[in-house]
Amino acid sequence: MSDWLAIFEGAAFALTVKGDMYKFISKVFEGVDGIAIETVINEVRCFNAKRTAKALEEIYEKLNNAGVEPKKVPTKTLIPILENISLEEDEILSEKWSKLLESSIKGTFIHPSYIDILEKISPNDAKVLDIIFKEAEIKLIKDFSIDISKIVSFCDKRTLKSGFGTGA
Repeated sequence: MSDWLAIFEGAAFALTVKGDMYKFISKVFEGVDGIAIETVINEVRCFNAKRTAKALEEIYEKLNNAGVEPKKVPTKTLIPILENISLEEDEILSEKWSKLLESSIKGTFIHPSYIDILEKISPNDAKVLDIIFKEAEIKLIKDFSIDISKIVSFCDKRTLKSGFGTGA
């Protein structure tokens, strides 16, 4: 286990819920004894911290191997990205969050709308955007056109029927 992961795990276990939040969670878990509630809270925090630590470790390894010096990330950008990394369960979107953080650590300006957009899209939306990007990249040199058939063939009938952005 890396030092980063150990530090985050230790910090996650050190956190406890108090006051109004504890009352709220107690109400949600009414009938479950206090030890079980504390265990659930600590497990969730630890799980989220592990996700964040893993992403940071992967970014560190990548940038370190490439000889890239990390830049300071503005707090307004850093906090929402880290929060979303810790919460994202989908592998595709998790990778997008990590790449966004990596770009900002490299010193690339991250427009605030990128965070808003990524928070709102589904994994299928992300795949469609990847297809559009790849097609646009290829076609840009030729004739500025995008082959929509690749997007349509990717999307199943359910996605097309329910519309994009619904998480279908």
